[in-house]
Amino acid sequence: GEATILLATGSLLGADRLLEPAMRTFQEASDRAGIARALVLMGRMHLVRRDMTRAYQAFEDASSTFRTSGDAINETLCLVDFSRVYRTLGEVSLARQCAERAHGELTQVGHGPGVLAVHLELLRLFIAQGDYKTVKEQVTGLEGTLQKYGGPRDLSSALLLRAHALAEFRHWPEADADLCRAMELAQAVSMTDLDLATQLERIGKLAAEDQQSVIAQTALSGASG
Repeated sequence: GEATILLATGSLLGADRLLEPAMRTFQEASDRAGIARALVLMGRMHLVRRDMTRAYQAFEDASSTFRTSGDAINETLCLVDFSRVYRTLGEVSLARQCAERAHGELTQVGHGPGVLAVHLELLRLFIAQGDYKTVKEQVTGLEGTLQKYGGPRDLSSALLLRAHALAEFRHWPEADADLCRAMELAQAVSMTDLDLATQLERIGKLAAEDQQSVIAQTALSGASG
């Protein structure tokens, strides 16, 4: 819905404005699926704001609602959101447990878009652990899955992760190519999120340290919005 679009573009005020009345409508209609979807969006909104307590609670409520509604797929997808909360808090081991459980369950049922979402989260966990070689290799291996199940946001995220890994290795021409393509895709869909800003800031810092002024400017201007 419109709230999803606003949240994807970083318009938290707009998402707030739409989510609250939507939640009331879902509650009045006893629409449990609608309630759960709204809770997921609320959790992601709190995550962008770095309010981890409220984000976790929203995802917990969403997961419980999906479970009592018999929606096993969306209950499992909530594990990816839990992983994001734990990763942002620096609890990489707990984040990996959530992501790996989600990967196993979604792979078993053949849910391609969900498996892709988990792959991207696992790549972010590899970044958090400094395993840049794995990120570089796995993004290349994901190209077929991205073409089949991904949209511009997914491709932008994957390219930015590889750009980050390449920047850590100081492979600047390749990093610059991935960065420019990732930014082009992100701008086309008005993409704004916490991971995007964090990775751009890191790439910008590395580039500035290595006197790669054009790359640094591209990354840091993107990070600032």
